[in-house]
Amino acid sequence: MEIQELQRNWDLFGKTDPLWAILTQPEMKDNRWDLEAFLATGGDEIRSVLGTIRTLDVSVVLGRALDFGCGVGRVTQALADHFEEVHGVDIAPSMIDLARRYNRKGDRCRYVLNEKDSLDQFDNESFNFVYSNITLQHMEPRYIREYLVEFVRLLTLGGLLVFQLPSHRSATANDPVRQPVASVPEEPVMETYAVRRSEVTALLEDQGSVVVHTKSDGSTGPKWIGYRYFVVKG
Repeated sequence: MEIQELQRNWDLFGKTDPLWAILTQPEMKDNRWDLEAFLATGGDEIRSVLGTIRTLDVSVVLGRALDFGCGVGRVTQALADHFEEVHGVDIAPSMIDLARRYNRKGDRCRYVLNEKDSLDQFDNESFNFVYSNITLQHMEPRYIREYLVEFVRLLTLGGLLVFQLPSHRSATANDPVRQPVASVPEEPVMETYAVRRSEVTALLEDQGSVVVHTKSDGSTGPKWIGYRYFVVKG
């Protein structure tokens, strides 16, 4: 799937069922998510991540953070409770529009539309913390690799990158990678991809960073083996 098609799909999700497209609990499909409950999951998620970081031998400067694949700002706003300034980036114009509408953190949250397979609108070493969850898994591995390189480029020396990514399919999985959300051809689809843990680690190390911790992550569901990576630059 090319970047343009990826953007089309997620822009349609943003126009039709944006909250479910991000957190796909079956009972919440067809716009059944309550916005307050949805946003609260972002706070729970970031508190858990920061709790894990506190158990590691690393420090985080609570300055500028990047939320890659921000959607409607669920996690971006949660990060703003801890960081001085947070930039949320998404490929879908409709998601960015909703993120700005739902924003309750003022200028501490800034939302940016990114339509390219790079993040070159941001300078080198411009963020202390880069975060991405349930986003990279929806793009082809060639794009995943490019964005991982970009994440490291954007980090300050000693900055921390945290992201989730499937590594491979479980032994029992036999369904297709491309999952239609509806039978109508014009409806958006979700795709799920993976990059092997060993390849991810090697790529990040080649960029001058160190994977200081990985933990099993089931965000993609039981048909995938996935991990959450904690990475320090330099």
